[in-house]
Amino acid sequence: MKKILSIALAVVMVLSIASVAGALWEPTPADPATDFRIQVSVEKYALETGTYGYKYVATETITAANGADVYYVVKATLPSDPNTAEQAAEVTVKYDGIEGTSFTWEIDDLYRVTDNKGGTIYYDGKYWQKAETYASNPGDVVVQARCFDTTVASIDVEASAKRNLKVDDGFEWKGYTVYYSGTAIAFVKDGERVRFTLGSDGLATFDTTTSTGLLPIVLFNDLGFTYDELKDGKVYMTEKNLRTVFGFSYKVTDSVDWTATNYPIIVDTNVGIPKTGDNASVIGFAMIMVAVVAAAVAVRKVNA
Repeated sequence: MKKILSIALAVVMVLSIASVAGALWEPTPADPATDFRIQVSVEKYALETGTYGYKYVATETITAANGADVYYVVKATLPSDPNTAEQAAEVTVKYDGIEGTSFTWEIDDLYRVTDNKGGTIYYDGKYWQKAETYASNPGDVVVQARCFDTTVASIDVEASAKRNLKVDDGFEWKGYTVYYSGTAIAFVKDGERVRFTLGSDGLATFDTTTSTGLLPIVLFNDLGFTYDELKDGKVYMTEKNLRTVFGFSYKVTDSVDWTATNYPIIVDTNVGIPKTGDNASVIGFAMIMVAVVAAAVAVRKVNA
């Protein structure tokens, strides 16, 4: 049995000659686009006023001034069928120099806003609201807030997940059942078991007594390092690295900031109905129509 193991390790060493054991092991992360579908965004808006009312226009260049108002939309999209990683997610909104309540929510709190159905929700600076709330007045999704400090004026949103690596019955990954204790990690597949002991800094040491077959060759390849790198002390199985390779750590972020200016509000006295292809949003169009109707009613009353 030892002879078989020696042959297996020899093959690993031969195959690893082709690769250069340079930097420390950096595992390839799982694809968040398919494994983590929660999306968050924040977008700046400008208030444009004119003869017939006002509208909100999405813009990346709008600036702010201390004591003046800024306008923004914070949005999160939740999948209707959350997977294990998504069920362990948290969402954070953080304000700096802008009026609003910073907070971190467990994903269950946000799903309750959608009646556990998933979908799009908006943050108004204090509470999350489902999209249907704004069906009759879409302009209300834009939040008006006071700017207090233009040197740090920003909003950051983040959705992240960190699943627990320590599971009594192990967890599945690429056909392996993985058992992690903090001081050791074992991979079991087709009756074979490969184990690594882990130092306090995560440095991995291969336990040669745990496998007598060819499984280590396949496992090293699946994990993305060579036997030489392992032997030379270049493989650190820290919790951060393990979460990366197993797809247990995801993060999507977005942010906006406002640059200081003496002219915080853009005023356009020639506001018209948005043309196809320009950057005015549907929100702006809806608000213009409301203003036009209101003006018509006022004129009718005066004429009466």
